[in-house]
Amino acid sequence: MWRTKSSSESDCIEQVGVVVEEFKKLITDCSNLHCRARSEKIYFVLCR
Repeated sequence: MWRTKSSSESDCIEQVGVVVEEFKKLITDCSNLHCRARSEKIYFVLCR
């Protein structure tokens, strides 16, 4: 649990940008809302 001024999702995405990118590569169909929600949950949980 890293305690940082993580108050915006932007910071979260940047911190775990690698994870999100890897996930996107695996899912080349991120256009779907479902996919987007999934990827969002990934970096969101990590940032939590």
